[in-house]
Amino acid sequence: MDYKVTVGIPVYNVEKYIEPCVLSVLNQTMDGIELIIVDDKGTDNTINIVRQLSQTHPKGNIIRIIEHEKNMGVAHGRNTIIDNARGKYLYLIDSDDFITPEAIEMLYRKAEETQSDTVWGSMQEYYAETGQKGIYRQYPDLELLEQDALIKFECADLKDTLQHSVCNILIRMDFIKDNKLRFKEYGGYDDTLFHAEMQPLVKRAVLMHDLTYTYYKRPNSNSQFNYRKEFRIKEAYDAIGASEIIIAHCKTLSDKIYFDVKCAKVMKQATFMLCGVLRHRDKMTDGKVDNKRLKQWFRHPASFKQILSFKRYKILNLALWSLSKLPTSLFIATMTLIGKKKGYL
Repeated sequence: MDYKVTVGIPVYNVEKYIEPCVLSVLNQTMDGIELIIVDDKGTDNTINIVRQLSQTHPKGNIIRIIEHEKNMGVAHGRNTIIDNARGKYLYLIDSDDFITPEAIEMLYRKAEETQSDTVWGSMQEYYAETGQKGIYRQYPDLELLEQDALIKFECADLKDTLQHSVCNILIRMDFIKDNKLRFKEYGGYDDTLFHAEMQPLVKRAVLMHDLTYTYYKRPNSNSQFNYRKEFRIKEAYDAIGASEIIIAHCKTLSDKIYFDVKCAKVMKQATFMLCGVLRHRDKMTDGKVDNKRLKQWFRHPASFKQILSFKRYKILNLALWSLSKLPTSLFIATMTLIGKKKGYL
């Protein structure tokens, strides 16, 4: 059977949240959807709840469960979905979030109308502890239908214009396969790495003002990272490794008109991630991150000569480039001061 859209949800120990998530897909207004649930070998009742819905819901037959042999993480779960998707488009959901009934139909119609690689819906957030709702990311209605239009929109300034999550984006499967896009396992940074690789490749994209997705913010989730009391050293090295990949990828964009802003944004992100490691290094229970390793990570993607030719954010880029040239002890001290001033520490 030819499906219009494959909706994918990796699941692991989310028995409290999975039912409304799955129901929001089963209750979509559009037909032609398949729902792939990847069982990442959790230890609770999650997958049994999914199986029950597949048997009792009128549209339960659209559910396809794929089991991992062992726990492999979200990135592997998403790659499993890519490998098994039969839809023309892919749409990913986190297992504790949910979507509006017309979400897939709205995104699909816009994708078909514009023949876009990606269509981005807007997102609201729901706070589990208080029951309050707010806007997480709301885009203007905008068609970006030329080469580099999406990444130029993202690099108009230093703001985080586009979301970091890969959820609530309808992505054409041919685009994914033609560009060999995959998720990389770096702790909670697989979304960030996917975006870094995907965004410069997008030739046609649409942003939609309509709220189609609810981001469920709950205690102890990955998004609530800063509130935990203990950390592992692997989490620090995941941040370092992810940032190094993003910086290396940025170097490949040196011939692009947006390279000056992209460098500034990448190094701004690296600063935030490095300050996160500094903030939590005393809470790491199994080791400490070496200062020399932290400094080694912080390398500007542009050369001094390239930065001198920048038209935008030249001073900021020069300052960030200069930071990476400081002696290790002075570099750490300076980054600590910057982190405190920016509220990162």
